[in-house]
Amino acid sequence: MRDSRVLTWFAILVVVCAGMGFFYKLTEFIRTMLANEIQGFALISVSTYLVVAIGYLCLFIWSYLQGHYRDVEGPKYWLLEHEAELDAEHRRTGTILYHG
Repeated sequence: MRDSRVLTWFAILVVVCAGMGFFYKLTEFIRTMLANEIQGFALISVSTYLVVAIGYLCLFIWSYLQGHYRDVEGPKYWLLEHEAELDAEHRRTGTILYHG
């Protein structure tokens, strides 16, 4: 339990630091744009970048709230525990079996 809390706080720290860097670059871009030192083509590319970045942030928040990061080690242990069963099923049918 303690390890998962440490991992969670570390992930939050990384996301916050990356967000601060992103926010700094965004404000720098806006200041440059307002000073009329930037061409129109750069505005389109940066706007596209912002839309994609906001999309990734929304996907990350959604997946975190859905619990996709609660047990990142579990599937590994499940696979190791059921390896013999999966190999036998694969030999018998020729297909890969997954009971996710």
